[in-house]
Amino acid sequence: MTRRLSDGPSDSASAVFARASEGFLDTGGTSGPLFGMWFRELSKATAQSADAAALAAGVAAGVATVQRLGHAQVGDKTMVDAMLPAAEVMTGRDLDAGLAAAARAARTGAASTQELRARRGRSSYVDDVAVGVLDPGAVTVALFLESARGRDLNRAAAALAITLRYVGEQPCAYPRRGRPATGSPAEP
Repeated sequence: MTRRLSDGPSDSASAVFARASEGFLDTGGTSGPLFGMWFRELSKATAQSADAAALAAGVAAGVATVQRLGHAQVGDKTMVDAMLPAAEVMTGRDLDAGLAAAARAARTGAASTQELRARRGRSSYVDDVAVGVLDPGAVTVALFLESARGRDLNRAAAALAITLRYVGEQPCAYPRRGRPATGSPAEP
C-alpha cells in the first residue's frame, strides 16, 4: 500500500485517491476492497473538480457503494458507522466546514462502535470478543477525515497517505480467545 501511494505524481486529489483505491483493492480481505471502492468513488468525484461539492459527492457515492457491497448499516460495528454519518453532514458548500463536520460525525460514529456486538464485517467472526473495542474500519475513516481538516483538497489527499501509513503500522486490537490484546485501538 505504501509503495502504491508513492508511485507517480501526487499533484491532484483524484490521483492520490485512485492510487489509494488500487492499493486497497490489491490487499484482499474484507475491508481492503471496501476501502478500495470508497476511494475509487472519491477519485471519480474529484477528477474534474477538487472542491467541497466534489468531495461531498464522492463520500456519499463511496458509502453507497460500500453499503451495497457489504450490506452494512449504522449499528453493525463496521466502517459504515463512521462513513454514513460523515456523508450525511457534508454539505458541499465549504470544504473546511464540511470536513470538520464530517470528522466530528465520523469520530462520534467510530466511538459508538465500542460497546456494539458486531453484526457484519470481520468483527462479527469473534462474537463478543470485540465488544469493548472500537471498530478499526470506523476509526480509520475518522482518522482520514480528521487528517484532511484545514487543508485544500489536494493537501487533504496527501494527508491521506500519511494517515494510511500510520493505520497500517498499528497492532491488532482484538484479543485472541484467552489472551490479552496485542495493542489498543487508536482513539478516534
